[in-house]
Amino acid sequence: MRTRSLPQGTGRRQLHEVEADKGAELERGAVDQLESILAYLRGEAQSEQLHEVERSTFQKLLSLGLTLVRYFLAEKGTGRDTSVQDSQGLELPYHSTRSCRYSSIFGLLDVPRAYFWRDGEGVAPLDAELNLPERRYSYLLQEWAKLIGVDESFETVTDRLEKFLGIQLWSQGIRNIALDAGPDVDAFYEQKGPPPPEEEGEILVAAVDGKGVPLRKEKTPRKARLGRGEKPNKKKEAVVSAVYTIDRHHRDVEDILREIDADGCFIEPSHELPERPEPCHKRLRATLAGKDVAFEEVRRQLDARDPDAAKERVFLSDGDPALQKRAQTYLGATSKVTIVLDLIHAVERLWDAVPAFHPEGSRESAHWVMQRLQMLLEGKVARVVGGLRQSVTKRKLSASKRRAVESAANYMDNNRRFMRYDEYLAKGYPIATGVVEGACGHLVRDRMEKTGMRWTIEGAQAILDLRAVDKNGDWQEFWRYR
Repeated sequence: MRTRSLPQGTGRRQLHEVEADKGAELERGAVDQLESILAYLRGEAQSEQLHEVERSTFQKLLSLGLTLVRYFLAEKGTGRDTSVQDSQGLELPYHSTRSCRYSSIFGLLDVPRAYFWRDGEGVAPLDAELNLPERRYSYLLQEWAKLIGVDESFETVTDRLEKFLGIQLWSQGIRNIALDAGPDVDAFYEQKGPPPPEEEGEILVAAVDGKGVPLRKEKTPRKARLGRGEKPNKKKEAVVSAVYTIDRHHRDVEDILREIDADGCFIEPSHELPERPEPCHKRLRATLAGKDVAFEEVRRQLDARDPDAAKERVFLSDGDPALQKRAQTYLGATSKVTIVLDLIHAVERLWDAVPAFHPEGSRESAHWVMQRLQMLLEGKVARVVGGLRQSVTKRKLSASKRRAVESAANYMDNNRRFMRYDEYLAKGYPIATGVVEGACGHLVRDRMEKTGMRWTIEGAQAILDLRAVDKNGDWQEFWRYR
């Protein structure tokens, strides 16, 4: 921190005169720069291509912007005339004028601030008045850096800002900004409040899934030994949650069969099918703190959006017993929640089993899967399970084929109570986890698993929090809150 001492005998009136002179000098400089830009546009620029004029003008405007910010600070003054009291209510005397370095979008500059001090207690009132960031990176620069950083590496952030603005930043500094901003996300959403009831859909939906985040290698103590089958530096699971409301979407079995292609994937419905309703106010989050923390957040969101438990609540599951158990514990404690097994996961199990009966990719294999899918949609899960198990008994299958069929049968048998698709369709419930599975991709994988990336838990959590803010459409509101 730099200190600018006043000449001996300089009084308050003389200080104001010095500041006024500096402001006048900067004002003249800004006018000269603006006239220079206009002269460039009238003269030299006339022989250049448009994109060259844009580039040159932008660079000149950055320089002008730096002068204008300095002019603003000169007009603002140092806060020397401010009356400051200590913790005992006594007036603190002026001590000196101290300058701090400030990184703006226009470049680096110094901010002179009057410093008041006595007996170990000191303050620069201008810091609060200007809302100077603790790390001295302007909040606008922080916002732009993190808006790039939620999608790209910290090194890419510094490279792009240098190319766009001519500002040289330290990638570690950008990382520190993320670490500072990430923890504010929880507080932001706690104060944000629920969406307006009139903008909500009829059904309240939650889904939770997991995606691995590669961690940095840590030195293993020489005496420490890994257990059998244990891998060093394995991934840490990011538990992704999605909460939203949606209107009922009534369909029959034939509608679903027409929405699913031969590979068991949902396709865009034709004009003959009812238009799918869009999720309302989708809220995505991701945590590295475990499933319980994720479900506590989901429960908080559900209760905030439906405090009277008046809405029908649906939890979409991929069949993971750990998620289903927590859904019953956390989400069914104060209201009834309907757990729905994602239909696509059930279809995938059918595809895993079909090579035991028909060649992969054949018309017969697709027909076999679609037949059993229709039975599932009609609520005949027991018949599908029974048929698979009978096939294991009656057919002379190889060990690998038998395991695939038994696995599919056991999966559906264990999830039978969550596969009442005939009832779900009648009620207009969603039956697929596409929202949260998509979130695992664009919220976690697309940033966390870029080539060569390894994370600390703290750094990964900060970026996941900021990415969630961006994907939720809350970026500008969040930065205003900060």
